[in-house]
Amino acid sequence: MIFVALLFVNMNIYAADKTDTIKVDNTKIETLIKDNTTNSKGKPITKYYFIYNKELVPTNKTTVERFDLCNKHKVKCNLRLIRKNGIAKRIIL
Repeated sequence: MIFVALLFVNMNIYAADKTDTIKVDNTKIETLIKDNTTNSKGKPITKYYFIYNKELVPTNKTTVERFDLCNKHKVKCNLRLIRKNGIAKRIIL
C-alpha cells in the first residue's frame, strides 16, 4: 500500500515542468529592443526584449529601466534568466 502511494508521488514529481533560474552574463546581452505596438483593444503598448546569447528573450519595463540605469553608471546589473524545459522564458531582476 505504501509502495503504491510512493509510486504516485514519484510520478507527479517527474511529470512537473522543470524551471531553472540562472544568472545572466551581461556581456552576452547584445541588444535591448523596445517594440511599440497596439493591443487587441487598440491601445498603444510597449513590449521589451533582450537579445541574449542570440535568442530573443522577453522582459518587463522595470528590468529595462534598471538595466539602463546600471549601464549609465557603468555597474553590473544583477539579472536572472528563467528557463523552462531548456527554453528561455524571460529575464528578470
